[in-house]
Amino acid sequence: MEDRLIGSQKVQLRSISKSRNEEVSFGRLLCNKKVDEEGIILSITKRTSELAKGKHVLSIQDTSELHYNCHSGRIKDYSGLGDVGRCQLGYFIHPSLAFNATDGSLIGLSDVYLWNRDRHRRRDTSLRKQTPIEEKESNKWIKASQNSQACLSEAKHLTIIQDRDGDIYEEFVTVPNEQTDLLIRSKANRKLADTDKSLYELVAGQESCVTYEVEIKTDNKKRKARKALMEVRYKKVKIKCPANLKALKKYPDYVELTIVHAKESKSTVPNGESPIDWKVLTTHQVNDFMDATQIIYWYSLRWLIEDFFRLLKKKGFNLESSELETGYGLRKLGLFTMQAATKVMQLRQARDEQVQIATNEVFDEQEQNCLADILPTLEGNTEALKNPYTKDQLIWATWIIARLGGWSGYKSQRPAGLITLKNGLQKFEMIYMGWQIHNQKNNSS
Repeated sequence: MEDRLIGSQKVQLRSISKSRNEEVSFGRLLCNKKVDEEGIILSITKRTSELAKGKHVLSIQDTSELHYNCHSGRIKDYSGLGDVGRCQLGYFIHPSLAFNATDGSLIGLSDVYLWNRDRHRRRDTSLRKQTPIEEKESNKWIKASQNSQACLSEAKHLTIIQDRDGDIYEEFVTVPNEQTDLLIRSKANRKLADTDKSLYELVAGQESCVTYEVEIKTDNKKRKARKALMEVRYKKVKIKCPANLKALKKYPDYVELTIVHAKESKSTVPNGESPIDWKVLTTHQVNDFMDATQIIYWYSLRWLIEDFFRLLKKKGFNLESSELETGYGLRKLGLFTMQAATKVMQLRQARDEQVQIATNEVFDEQEQNCLADILPTLEGNTEALKNPYTKDQLIWATWIIARLGGWSGYKSQRPAGLITLKNGLQKFEMIYMGWQIHNQKNNSS
């Protein structure tokens, strides 16, 4: 099913099935209670675990939601969907994407955490601070970290990267170990154990250790395109245990971290715009400006998970358009689609020639043989229109997929975009099905 999802870039069962019988079979598979989410997640993360052995891995986490209001009249309560805010029906996803820390190449998914809220729940926030972390929704950050630790236990080292919502004192206490470090964007101006100054006040008083330029692309809303001059500061700190946790007598009085602060210089901030400002807390040792800029670079890779979410939704697989009528069926389809989306991202990374990904990490031997058979039909008579890459590197396959999607093939022209790669994958899947049938007939004759 995963291969069919990659080929179609859609998740309506009718569009990925070769026949009515296959459509019914897919539907039964997804709605079968014996095919559980835990088993699917285990099969997805097993491959990541194998590929991550001996590597320093960055596990980047975040949360999104999938909306299925169009199903509100058909989906029963307590069937895997619930309230995702603003009166929307759906479920939450909290994936962890594993990247090679050396070059930023995507390895796969190290965890996927799914949940839904009771649509009829009554929220009482008055006792929120007294509620143990194990009973809070925010415990997803700790659970996902622990699940990724288990998946990536044979990695050389693991750095878990999270956005502001992961800034949880309990996580800094329970997750880090000799193999695991945390790198989390600061959410609150915390109190410190050894000074009356606040966290942000203390780091702001440090001298800038380095400046660097970063290219900012416009988002047509908040940011103007420019070269921003970033100033970097860092400081080792002792974060004081919050009073509500101290009363529980199960957490240390403080945790030692380093805050790395990258802020845009006033000289490059456009009028009416706020400066780029990242404050990152980490358990990594930061001894000099090179360590500090490394932390900022690793955190900057967090935007890749936003790309992952976009791939799942309207601009990619359009997961929310699925016509399945059971909530848990939709969730299992979401898991298969997430696995397929990682392959699309790997193809795009290979296209940019900034990472080295082996072809066999994405395409199996039979698919590679099919790609090799297709290649001569896509190459031209001149050297400029021949695939310049070797078969063992994924960019070789990306060149073929891009040509199938309509790319001209000339390096001097704009590289194949995401839509082109999607179209190429769709065409390859159709060719591959015919190629398999042809080979089966030849082998049997």
